[in-house]
Amino acid sequence: MTPLRPELDARYTALKRGLGDDAAALKTRLPDYVRVAHDLRREGAGRLAADLLAPLSEAGALDAGYQFTRALTLRSVQDLEGAYQAIRKAKHLAPSQPEIAFAAAQFCFETWRPSIAWF
Repeated sequence: MTPLRPELDARYTALKRGLGDDAAALKTRLPDYVRVAHDLRREGAGRLAADLLAPLSEAGALDAGYQFTRALTLRSVQDLEGAYQAIRKAKHLAPSQPEIAFAAAQFCFETWRPSIAWF
């Protein structure tokens, strides 16, 4: 893995320290965690992104953006079953989002599941 950009590394470190906060604080900062995880995944640091998102499963249970980013992140670290489960949750929470619908169809293909029932 290539070293992270200093700005991204600083954001990741700050958020990682905040994972011990109470559930309400985590829910409030969930968009920040999702943005940093998205950036980490795009930088090729999928494992760091997955580690950042994992403790937030309760706070992000009803957040389509969290579930979508989690699905893409899990796919980037080759956890296709986890990615499929996360994209199913995202599709349920935001059925009309085209990015989520496309990812759902793609993940069905990658996990050898029929996707016709999604549409």
